[in-house]
Amino acid sequence: QLLSFNSPLGACGHCSGFGFTLELSENIIVPDKHKTLRGGAIDPFSKPAYKDYQTDLMKFCEKLAIPTGKRYEDLSADMKKLIWDGDGAKRGYAGIRGVFEELKGWKYKMHVRIFIRRYQEQVVCPVCQGSRLRPGSRPAGAATRWRVSGGAAPPAA
Repeated sequence: QLLSFNSPLGACGHCSGFGFTLELSENIIVPDKHKTLRGGAIDPFSKPAYKDYQTDLMKFCEKLAIPTGKRYEDLSADMKKLIWDGDGAKRGYAGIRGVFEELKGWKYKMHVRIFIRRYQEQVVCPVCQGSRLRPGSRPAGAATRWRVSGGAAPPAA
């Protein structure tokens, strides 16, 4: 049996059969791209409880000569990548994604779960493309979505 709606058999392992995953959203984390890094462009780091992460970011930017007085939108793609992913060093800056991965260690606390969820958005699962099925469970040539779009059913085979 490859698929049952009452069982997880055949469901995509990445999205647990939901067809969507929650990913960090740059548009939510940096809502005002006209702000500078020093001026609080990274919204989660501007919260009082997370000021230490802002301090770490400022030290990291100073070390790598990333201008903190420049508007976020004017930073190069390489600079943004460093801010988001960090430098990869064991004791270096982990980046915005690394900070959220660290926070996931405290997901048993409700306020941390709410804080993390505030900066995520729902995106189509990259593994199953929203079909909700693991690759081995999809019939060859079958539609990859369980939803009917536009109100019309697909033609019968």
